[in-house]
Amino acid sequence: MTAWDQAFELLSTACMGRAAQIVAAGANAAKDQGELGEWLRLADCLNAIHENRTLQ
Repeated sequence: MTAWDQAFELLSTACMGRAAQIVAAGANAAKDQGELGEWLRLADCLNAIHENRTLQ
């Protein structure tokens, strides 16, 4: 595993971890829902970049 792979894995894990914290806290407020969506989108983007690099 390269340093880039490790970095993407750590960042993706951090994004999903924060998203899980928001859900566990009961993301009821619109602000919480917005933050949750942003963390999930960031995790999706990181995963797409990682997959694209893997396919090259």
